[in-house]
Amino acid sequence: GEFDVLQTVVVRSGLAGVLSGNRPFTVFAPTDAAFGDLFTFLGVPGDTPEEQADNACPEATGCPDFVVTTVLYHVVNGRRYSNSVLGARQLRTQIGDYLYPEGATLNTSCGNSATIITAEQGATFDVLASNGVVHAIDAVLLPAEVCEALL
Repeated sequence: GEFDVLQTVVVRSGLAGVLSGNRPFTVFAPTDAAFGDLFTFLGVPGDTPEEQADNACPEATGCPDFVVTTVLYHVVNGRRYSNSVLGARQLRTQIGDYLYPEGATLNTSCGNSATIITAEQGATFDVLASNGVVHAIDAVLLPAEVCEALL
């Protein structure tokens, strides 16, 4: 129930097949509330993050290209468990841009960041998926090209 918006965006972006394949991935998964904050900032109409996702990525037409880019920015190759993420200087994303970890905070080249939600906050590191690892985060990360276009 915390990742309904991410699931909607992944499916409507045409990325479900890619991310559910055999290749191992690590996904930094923004919560529904994180998407709601971004949608509200961008002026996407809707009373809930789920309604905003429906308006941002209509079922009939799918998501705009910048949404696909943003989703792929949250994905890195391989299974990156918390010790690997926390110890990394940088993580190369699926779009070739980088995330810069500082402890449990992931920084971007455009100056926004997200924090990995820990067990004390109601989630945990290292959520195993069939082909990788998921880490819940509290904000949507914006790659440089999207950041420059939107902000």
